[in-house]
Amino acid sequence: MFLAKILDEQNETGAAVEAYKRSIEMEPENVDLIHSLGMLYLKMEDQSNAFTTFGKALSYDANYVPSVLAIASILQMNNDWDVALSKYKIVAADFDHSCAIWNNIGMCFFGKSKLIAALSCLHRANYLCPLDWKVLINMALVYCALRQFASAYHFAAAAYAVNSNNASILCVMSLILTELQDFRNAYAAYKKAIKLEPKLWIARYNLAIFESRRSNYKEAASILRELENEGLNYGENKNRLNSEELNQLIEKVRRRFEAIVAIEGSAVPEIKEEEK
Repeated sequence: MFLAKILDEQNETGAAVEAYKRSIEMEPENVDLIHSLGMLYLKMEDQSNAFTTFGKALSYDANYVPSVLAIASILQMNNDWDVALSKYKIVAADFDHSCAIWNNIGMCFFGKSKLIAALSCLHRANYLCPLDWKVLINMALVYCALRQFASAYHFAAAAYAVNSNNASILCVMSLILTELQDFRNAYAAYKKAIKLEPKLWIARYNLAIFESRRSNYKEAASILRELENEGLNYGENKNRLNSEELNQLIEKVRRRFEAIVAIEGSAVPEIKEEEK
């Protein structure tokens, strides 16, 4: 087990997996070892093997909390809200003061569009961990869904105050500021997000949509063209949206903007009759 941990720390994940497997062969009912292997799979973004491994740990101890939470998080990432909630409820009674659990339960309700229940759980998480930026930004998202943009901005700004180097927070703030008709600061937030994380495609895509809403179709098309040329870089994460599908979406929107630009450019202005 110690060898596996050392290999993992040295980023030799393949060797670490083999070391864990050999340890499990010697102690097949050691749930700590099995769970550690599952976490390593999760770190490698291999959700299928991770889920199977956590399930194996639970087959030996159905109430082993770390594996229950890990399975719940995988289910949540795959939008299986009801089953994820059933897993969280198993441990919620014994870990009533866990900020992370209440945050995750809240976001499961958010996924089910039960916004008031989501807000109630997130407020509890915020009470337990007032400086957790993930809880704060999740509250901002729920308030956005409720169309309460002033409250949404309050929590998004609090999240930004805690973690000012997170481009995703700035993206959320940009959307909120747009709804509040503060276009100047919304634009500035988009530009700062892109400066912090140039490869964050959603920031640049949203900036293009923002420009189109202001009738700057030429600039919007230019932004999307640059994004297409650079491509979408997701690394080895196979569980995110397919990059090819996103490229097709970006191309479709870009062509629409270019068509609008072409129509505007070819429009013949009306010649008014000279006043006599």
